[in-house]
Amino acid sequence: MENTNSMKTVLGLSRDLALAVALGMSWQPSIAQIPGAGAVNNDDDKFMRSASTGALMEVRMASLAQERGVRPEVRAYGKQMTDAHSAINTGLRELAGRKGVALPSDVDGTQQKTIDDLGKLTGTGFDDAFLDAMARAHQKDADEFENAAKNSKDPGVKGFAQKALPAIKAHLARVQALKKGGH
Repeated sequence: MENTNSMKTVLGLSRDLALAVALGMSWQPSIAQIPGAGAVNNDDDKFMRSASTGALMEVRMASLAQERGVRPEVRAYGKQMTDAHSAINTGLRELAGRKGVALPSDVDGTQQKTIDDLGKLTGTGFDDAFLDAMARAHQKDADEFENAAKNSKDPGVKGFAQKALPAIKAHLARVQALKKGGH
C-alpha cells in the first residue's frame, strides 16, 4: 500500500510538471531554496541601508581627500578608504540582492551636507575636517557592524558584518592615529 501511494505521488508530480511545461510555465525555485536568500527583519534591513549609505559617503569623502589633502598620509588614507569601502559596498550590494533589500543609491541629506562642507575647504583645514568626519563615520560604522555581528538574526547579514568588522576597526584606529599626527 505504501509503494502504491508513493507511486501515485510521483505520477501526480510528473503529471503536474508535464502540464506546467505544456502550458509554457517555468519552474522557479522559491526564495527559501536559494542559499542566503530571503527577507531580513527590520533591524537587519536598517543595518544594510545604513552601512550602504555610510560606505558611499566615506568613498566620496575619501575621493575628496585624494584631490584636496595636503598631507601625503591623508591622501594615502583617502585612497585606502576609497578602495576598501568600494569593496565593502560591493559585497553589501551582492548580499542585499540575495536578500531582496533595495539599498539606497546615494547618501542621505545629512551625509551630503558633510561632503559639501568638506568640499569647500582647502589646506590643513580640509585635512583636519576630513579626519574628524572619517573618525565620526568609522566610529558609527564600528558600532553598527559590531551590533550586527553580535545580534543579527540573518546568518548572511551576521557573517557579512563579522567579516567586515576587523577592517572597519582598523580604519578607525588608523584615522585616530592620523588625527594625533601619526603617519
